[in-house]
Amino acid sequence: MLRYLRDRRRRTAQAREAEHHRRIVISATDTVISRVIRDPIEVEFSKLYPADVQRECLESFGLAIPEDCANEFLIWRLHFRGYNPRYFMRG
Repeated sequence: MLRYLRDRRRRTAQAREAEHHRRIVISATDTVISRVIRDPIEVEFSKLYPADVQRECLESFGLAIPEDCANEFLIWRLHFRGYNPRYFMRG
């Protein structure tokens, strides 16, 4: 019984930490998107890179994330805001 409660507390703490990290990455991604997409005229010259999200997470929140995670969040948040990721992202 005690082992079950201890495991349950540990899983709850891990889930809470994961949600906190998710919110940090969302905040950093939104900051990067807002910084790059300010002026509709300049949009075609602005490109978004996962490294920008990684840098923002590390500098602002002290959280290191892998590039594929930053890329996924960047694509997701661009879709969420109604932008076409292919237009704003590299390559």
